[in-house]
Amino acid sequence: MNKKELLKEKVGRGFVPCFNQSCQLREHCLRWQGRDFVDRDAMVVLTVSPLLSGNACRMYQSDEPVLMAYGFNGLLDRLPRSMGTKLMLGVRSVCCRTYAYEYRNGQRPMPPTLQRHIETLCKEMGWEGDVKFDSYVESILTPF
Repeated sequence: MNKKELLKEKVGRGFVPCFNQSCQLREHCLRWQGRDFVDRDAMVVLTVSPLLSGNACRMYQSDEPVLMAYGFNGLLDRLPRSMGTKLMLGVRSVCCRTYAYEYRNGQRPMPPTLQRHIETLCKEMGWEGDVKFDSYVESILTPF
């Protein structure tokens, strides 16, 4: 699926577009690019506030591809049991229990920030092996 098809699907499912023409970041922002896929017959549209702009917009979403990881059951199999338990508690500390298990089982894509969090947790516990996830997919849209 190409970028335009992904944006069209996401805008239809709640992705918040941006119409701020004065934003300095708009050329590489998916929210700006998503404005083209808003239903033209809609009377009300949820959108990013036009008051946000500049180099530090909190709603900016880059159009650069990222590597999304799926699942870490393989990692848990390689870790000692006590480390695996601590790792799951560490993942649950940054998301809800349901999401933690969906991330573990590969049912929900893990954004790069969560991947780094898991790597950090493993290093803090003393794990010296590789921190590899079950599979990877390149994507332009991170979960939101």
